Amino acid sequence: MIYMSDLHMISSLLKINRGFRDLIRCSPRIQHKLGLYASGLEPNLAAGVTVADSIKALEEYRSKWDKPSIEDQQTAVRIPIREFERDGTAGGVYGLATKHEILFFTLPSNSRTIQSRKQTISFDFRVTGFAFHPQADVVVVAGQTGHVV
Repeated sequence: MIYMSDLHMISSLLKINRGFRDLIRCSPRIQHKLGLYASGLEPNLAAGVTVADSIKALEEYRSKWDKPSIEDQQTAVRIPIREFERDGTAGGVYGLATKHEILFFTLPSNSRTIQSRKQTISFDFRVTGFAFHPQADVVVVAGQTGHVV
């Protein structure tokens, strides 16, 4: 059974929802922040980038994930990639290889308002080394299959 208080609450929530929708539609800055969050990214105010440039960079970032191409892969290879056997740091990211995974830790920076973060990539083979370039979202992994531990 639905009570009048429930209908009043639903009506109030619908009004709040419409209000948020209207705010979002009127603000490219809010739309962009939501787009960053939806992509797993956060705005970096200390970078000094305009909203227009940040929107362009986000669109480029998304398009490369949606449609990887050979040209993109060739471009990434030309970027100097740091190689490591078990662990190493590049571009503010520390990588650590364990038997079957690589752990990545974003090193915090107060001056650039970057918080620490951890990401794990697991494999069904033994990891013997890896290379990565954090700004290009490139990870290369070397490993052995059938290795008895």
